[in-house]
Amino acid sequence: MQKDGGSRELQANSEALHAFPEIQEGRGNSSGTQALNLRLPFGEKEVLESNVELIKRQLGLEEVEIHSAADVDLAGPHASLLKQNPPSPGSPTAIFVNR
Repeated sequence: MQKDGGSRELQANSEALHAFPEIQEGRGNSSGTQALNLRLPFGEKEVLESNVELIKRQLGLEEVEIHSAADVDLAGPHASLLKQNPPSPGSPTAIFVNR
């Protein structure tokens, strides 16, 4: 039997879990078997880093930091946002902070 915390976590992720097959089907229709790859054919972090000036200009930001999802410790008090909205290949997570 699960504790309430586990049940709430499952319920919170339920919507994303149910949407996953539809998302993958759409990707499969447009990209073929490449849609099933867990890695993209390019480095997302490197692409974002090479476009940081464009990102700042387009979003009107003074500063942009780009980190790997593996660097959860760098998120500090915002680490819970990564758990609520975990990044996946082709779908990074953005955290906006006022300083």
